[in-house]
Amino acid sequence: MKRVLASSRREVQLDGIPKKKRPATAPEVSPGSSDSRSSQVSILTSRPNSGQKQSVVSPAVSSAFYARPKSGLEQQYERNLQRFLPVEENATFKPLSSEGEGENPGLKKEEDADRDGVEGSESKESESVDCPNTESEPDQTNGDVEVSLSQIADPESAEHSDFCVGMSLKVADFFLEAAHASVLEANDLPGAKSYFSHIKTAIKALLFLLAQPSLDPALESVVCIRLAHIFFSESENLESADKYVLRAISLAVRHNLDHIRASGELLYAQILQKSNPRLVNSFLLDKISFYGSSPVADLFALVRADNLLVTEVQTAASALRALSVSENTTPLIRALALLSQVSLCLYRGSPGECGSLLKSFRSVTENVDCPSQMKGMALLLELASMGQCKDGDVKQRVQSVSKFVSTERKSDWKGWTDDGSFEFHIPIANGTIPYTVQWINSDEFTVMFYFLSGVLFLDSGSYKKASKVFSACLDSVDDQLQELTQAKPSKRAFCMSLLTEKIVRLNFVRISVYCYKVWLNFMQKNDFSGIEFLQNFIRDFDHDNFTTEELCYYKLLLPRMLYLAALYYQTHGDLTAAKYYFLRVKNLTSSHGDSSVETSLLQKNLGIGCETLVSLDSANEYNVCSTIHLLLISEYEMRLLSQEKTSEKSHAKAARIRSFLGSLHSDLSTAMTSSSTFATSNPLYLLTYKSVLCIYQNKGFPVGDSTRNTELVKEIKELVAKSPQSGYLATLIAYVTFRLSTDITERKRLFAECYEGTAGKDDNSRILRLLLAQEERKSKSELGDRDRIGRIDTKIEKLNHTIDAKFKLAQWGDSESSKDGDKEGMEIHGVEG
Repeated sequence: MKRVLASSRREVQLDGIPKKKRPATAPEVSPGSSDSRSSQVSILTSRPNSGQKQSVVSPAVSSAFYARPKSGLEQQYERNLQRFLPVEENATFKPLSSEGEGENPGLKKEEDADRDGVEGSESKESESVDCPNTESEPDQTNGDVEVSLSQIADPESAEHSDFCVGMSLKVADFFLEAAHASVLEANDLPGAKSYFSHIKTAIKALLFLLAQPSLDPALESVVCIRLAHIFFSESENLESADKYVLRAISLAVRHNLDHIRASGELLYAQILQKSNPRLVNSFLLDKISFYGSSPVADLFALVRADNLLVTEVQTAASALRALSVSENTTPLIRALALLSQVSLCLYRGSPGECGSLLKSFRSVTENVDCPSQMKGMALLLELASMGQCKDGDVKQRVQSVSKFVSTERKSDWKGWTDDGSFEFHIPIANGTIPYTVQWINSDEFTVMFYFLSGVLFLDSGSYKKASKVFSACLDSVDDQLQELTQAKPSKRAFCMSLLTEKIVRLNFVRISVYCYKVWLNFMQKNDFSGIEFLQNFIRDFDHDNFTTEELCYYKLLLPRMLYLAALYYQTHGDLTAAKYYFLRVKNLTSSHGDSSVETSLLQKNLGIGCETLVSLDSANEYNVCSTIHLLLISEYEMRLLSQEKTSEKSHAKAARIRSFLGSLHSDLSTAMTSSSTFATSNPLYLLTYKSVLCIYQNKGFPVGDSTRNTELVKEIKELVAKSPQSGYLATLIAYVTFRLSTDITERKRLFAECYEGTAGKDDNSRILRLLLAQEERKSKSELGDRDRIGRIDTKIEKLNHTIDAKFKLAQWGDSESSKDGDKEGMEIHGVEG
């Protein structure tokens, strides 16, 4: 049997497998004789072979690959067909080291056994395949590459009796695995050349196999699918991927290979999504109709729903809902549909349904062999859902995920892969279809666990725990980024296209953690240390310093950065700048802008979100929070304006502010009355809204004057009883309730509670204490307590002195804004500063 191994600048021709040795009494047969049964190994060079009695082999190419081999090389290959060495054009040839007789018992066992259909025949002509061009020498990247031939081709364990077929498949697998194993070395140019050299060798091995006559149709179609997948995932050559997958589908249809046909059609849908997205939906609808009510149809329906997420979100949501509610849907497909629904609800600001969906997931997977990754998905989604709905015990939820991580670590993360994929099989008439889900690996899962836990601890007021968890998250991210961006050998093995995705995804998480750490420092220490990083990011964005690719990745982070910048300026009293940034946030979260399907698809595949999926207006958290702040700032501006002398200019400005206040109040009312939104699912937002509504109705609570809205006060009290708050927010709500209360005993209790809650030295506590002192002075004035009034006046004077700079800046900024009128950046949504 003839066999040609195509390797980097080296071809090895196997003319047969050695037969069992003859007895010592039998005459020896020359290795070059025509009836020799020993293995013939010819090294294809530009010079004649140095072995005795062997004919000259035609050169593979016109140039010499290496210097003349050492004597006895052919005999050494005949004794031990265990290794081969790819050699570059300018590399020095190094012969294989000889090994003892007993060092390879597996090979000796092969020599003692007869093999049907693989005996060599010297009468057959030699075949050769052009070797792929290798751009880098092995010793520049990995050194000399030694490969065990028994790892590549073992005829006894090959799927086919034909040695050539088995060898080609094993060579393709070997070089593909070798490329993926060297993916981190591809961070530099020589490593990248070596990576793609391995990929080209794998492709050539499969192409050589396709060139064989009378190839089994099933094997041919599988090889075509593998080629299409390599072209699709390892290159931009979608035309070749399209050609080979259609060839595979055609073969499968002609020979009734239903399972291969369905696998090819799934791959073709992925290729279409990149090459011609407009056709993929009609193609998938056709497949769903063709397969009827079978599990395969459910699989195509799931793929269609996933594809529609970037183009028709409502249609995708309906398709996922139809899959998840049907009792006839395959359990694992139904489970994936439920998880996709939860993720979609969370991302679009509608967490109200998440609890019931996750409960359905647990019910569906209770008696099913569910991959660990799907269980991990559900746990992370539970943490994210809790962050939006504020239901359940934070500590208990975090401990449940921690227990899952410990269990997986004990099993060495069995079933988890470096590329983050997991697979399950769907039954079909004459076999099964493997379906691969691309997610995250174990390291990234740990990072996301840290990240979501930190957000929950921050939200619940456990600032020390949040700080500790965020630090652990950053350490883990930095370690992974350092590993993924260094060009050195590693145990990691995955496709090069996934390397960029992992780096971008980890950087995205890293920047998100920085944002939350800035917010944490403000909540914990009343400072904005670290804000410079965010300001530089915004500055680079505003000055177009990002590349198109970077902008595609990181523009999703911009609203949260602008929001933090607005909070920073508001905290420091610069209300003009704060209003500008809050308006920018509202603008960004009110429309999807000019986002393209290609950009959204890239973002979605990276796992960092998706621009076309971002919730808008009342369903967007940043939009609603910005509306609340703008309402308060505008109310303050209105109060300042009422203290000025009336003029035509002040009347015009007052009209604009009143119109803007009405618009903001309408937006906020819509957000708080929409069903299943994050705002109505979270008592914190309802409390904030009711408190702001009280402030709005009472025109900022002038001293000694308030509107008694008993129904509103009742709602606030019920919310406080249902979901007790802590920290400054609890004190602020107590103050609002105090101002609206008419019960003397209750007012005394709330006054004491507010006074105790403002013991801090931050500006917010001082402002609230000043308001309390003014109320106390009013009550003492009514009683005529002059001594007490004098002490209160002294306290008011001291408090005014500590916060005077902030209020002067706020008033100065507002006056400057009124002078400029059309100040740059303030005309957003038709609203001027």
